[in-house]
Amino acid sequence: MRCAGRARFGTLLSAFFLLLFTAAAARASCLSEVIQSLREKREVYVCYQCNTNVIQLARALRERVPDFDPQRAHVVYIFGPRGGVVRTNWAHGGFAQWSFHVVLEYEGKVLDLDAPAGAPPPPLAEYLGHFEARGGWTDTAPVFTRSVPFEDYAALYGRKEAGRGVIDYETFQDARALPQYPVLEAGQVIREGLPARRGAPPRPAEGGTLASAALLTSYDPVTRELRWVELRTGEYRYTFDRYTQQIEVYRRGVRVDETLQRFLFKRRLKQEAKSDPRFARIFK
Repeated sequence: MRCAGRARFGTLLSAFFLLLFTAAAARASCLSEVIQSLREKREVYVCYQCNTNVIQLARALRERVPDFDPQRAHVVYIFGPRGGVVRTNWAHGGFAQWSFHVVLEYEGKVLDLDAPAGAPPPPLAEYLGHFEARGGWTDTAPVFTRSVPFEDYAALYGRKEAGRGVIDYETFQDARALPQYPVLEAGQVIREGLPARRGAPPRPAEGGTLASAALLTSYDPVTRELRWVELRTGEYRYTFDRYTQQIEVYRRGVRVDETLQRFLFKRRLKQEAKSDPRFARIFK
């Protein structure tokens, strides 16, 4: 009886895992078919515009694929050294060469409008294994990656403030410009995977991160309303004047004009307003 019971349990367990595998395979097949169909749509896919195609792809999948949640997606940049190129043998039509490439990563799988026709979305490590880089178009060079949460990317890409600098594809390839989203060598990602908290700012030696550091506040002595907010993290200091609505950013004591840092600080203040009524009406 024990053997029969174990056999039945083993059969049920096998059936359960088979069901999971079948469901996962069906979902991958569905994604592959949808992505292939979206490649034919001009409003989603434009050749050599992968940096904006990923935004349209995520929005289109949200409308077409049940349970697809852009909040669980990441935009992954793949690039070589400045002036170099990346090559892959896993692309629509076979071989491809770009100055950089951008894909959508969702639950560990790569969703790429430039993928071979009918190919199921591969794991990120497997996908990166198809790439190589050339420095100056000839010499072998390392392949780099940067992963950014989709919603952050969609909010930041092409952003302008009063005619100031644009956050574009070159910004996302500059390791100095975006310390919140670290650049990693593809080889490291293949060996170790992406960090568990992709997109989270690396913790500096002191002061916490922009998302966790304590906010310093001051109040109007007459109205008792919040007047001034300051935050310090690593080499940055951020200030916000409620009366003038001005956000200023200082790096190592020098005022800098960094659109991304202003955006991130403003987002932190808006997040604070969800839990702290003092910040609820600081923006006019």
